[in-house]
Amino acid sequence: MREIDKLPESYQTPLKQAIADASDLDNIKLVTADAQRLTKYLTNTSQVQAIAQRSVNIDLALEEL
Repeated sequence: MREIDKLPESYQTPLKQAIADASDLDNIKLVTADAQRLTKYLTNTSQVQAIAQRSVNIDLALEEL
């Protein structure tokens, strides 16, 4: 449940409902894994959006390597 609690409320509700509908161990593991992936996705999406909003000169960045 800790993974689910890290998500915004709009994502928590359906995941908690999925656990309430079928509270067997396999389903709980599946929903928890989904919550982990969703957390990573939302984090990565915000990072990509931040990068996309900046103008990045790829050629210059590669030359600096």
